Amino acid sequence: MATKAVVGAVALLVSMSATPVFAGKQEARDVGQGLSVIAAAGVVTPEPTTSALGIGGLIGEGVGFLGMGLWNAFASAPANPDANHGQIASVAPVTFTAVSGTGSAVDSVNDSMVSAATMVDESRLLELSLRRYYGAVGDENAANTQLQLRQSSKALSSLEVSIDAYRSDLRAISDNVQGTEFALLSATESEALALRDTIIADNAFPAFEQFVFDEMRATPREMDLAILEVTMVDGSTMDDSDLGGAVIFDRYAYALGKVDLRELLPSGFDPVVPLPGAAWMGGPLLVAAGVVGKVRRSRKRF
Repeated sequence: MATKAVVGAVALLVSMSATPVFAGKQEARDVGQGLSVIAAAGVVTPEPTTSALGIGGLIGEGVGFLGMGLWNAFASAPANPDANHGQIASVAPVTFTAVSGTGSAVDSVNDSMVSAATMVDESRLLELSLRRYYGAVGDENAANTQLQLRQSSKALSSLEVSIDAYRSDLRAISDNVQGTEFALLSATESEALALRDTIIADNAFPAFEQFVFDEMRATPREMDLAILEVTMVDGSTMDDSDLGGAVIFDRYAYALGKVDLRELLPSGFDPVVPLPGAAWMGGPLLVAAGVVGKVRRSRKRF
């Protein structure tokens, strides 16, 4: 379809121009693809704990690629302004169906599904708020420009928090993987790249993973962006030792820990932060005392 090809081409240009040195992006792509291979093996295994962990892996891979596609779309906001800039953006919250069963492994998978859903929600809110901000800028509406600046900044801050929460949950899964059958599963780089090639050829994720995108209510555009991220998997940051059930969730958490979303913001966009004790909708307090400006996020070392 021509429209889909155009969307893919535009997204590719945005990705190439906006993220030349985006730390952790390639690693997250590679590990995410390996996660899908191992998760698929876990899902078809009858042992309950393995199945729960396999579903957690599929969700992690699907959420990761859809999220990275949305993050790469941030930089295109100035070229795609939203005229509805007088309204605060909202999205229908994502809710994943909980995995049945008991035990720490199942609990950690379900916890990760909650934080993963929040991460997708905040990604969508940030993208839409940025587009409305640039819509207000283009219409020279000062009041709505400030409104959407605050909303974009709030969504950015919340998204950074939700990514950290998701990483913590992935590490918890990694801890609970140990001693299960899932920990014994493994894949090779060639298997991960073979799945990549299949997704590219089919222009779709495999049927066993479609439930992830259905539960996220992914739009055709978002699916295009997710598949585009898959095309960029090249195996440059992984080898066979990275692709085992005992380590894969921890590797994914590590890769996400290297992400800096602020590298993906449109050029010249400066988020604001509230003064201590001030609410996000606190109006002038947000721009008082020189708090307008790019916020440098502290980075954790791993």
